Amino acid sequence: MNGCCTTENGWKMVPLGMNVDRLFRQALGEPGVSYRAYPPIDVSESDAGYRIEADLPGFALADVDVSVHGAEVTIAGKRASHEIEGAATLRRERPEGEFSRTLRFTKEIDPAGVTAKLDAGVLVVELPKAAAARPRKVVVAAAG
Repeated sequence: MNGCCTTENGWKMVPLGMNVDRLFRQALGEPGVSYRAYPPIDVSESDAGYRIEADLPGFALADVDVSVHGAEVTIAGKRASHEIEGAATLRRERPEGEFSRTLRFTKEIDPAGVTAKLDAGVLVVELPKAAAARPRKVVVAAAG
C-alpha cells in the first residue's frame, strides 16, 4: 500500500507524516527530491551584461513585471485561474496565482538599458552591466 489508502469514492489519502517528511527533505535538499523554482530560467553572462530567459507560457504582457534595483532583478507575474463554467476540474497541473523571483548579480546593472520581451511564452531580459562594472582595456604607454 506504500503508506496510503483509498477511500470508497476512489480518493487516495496520504498520511500527514509522509507529506511533512517530504517537505523537510525538499527544504534540506535531499538527493532524489527536487524543488523547482518558478518560472524555470536560464541565465548567461557576457562582458557587456546578463541575459535571463524565463519560460512563461500562457502569460499576457500585462501580467508580467520586471524590476531592477542595483544588482538585483525581480521577475514577477500572475496568472488567473481558468475555470470552465458548468465543469468540474479533475486535474490541475498548470501553475496559477502569483509568483516572484529575485536574482542577485555580482555586478551593478544599468537600469536605463534593460529590455524585456515576451515572445512565444519565453521572457527574454537583457541586462547591461553598469559602465563602471564593465571590463576595459588599459593602454600601456612607454616610460619616457
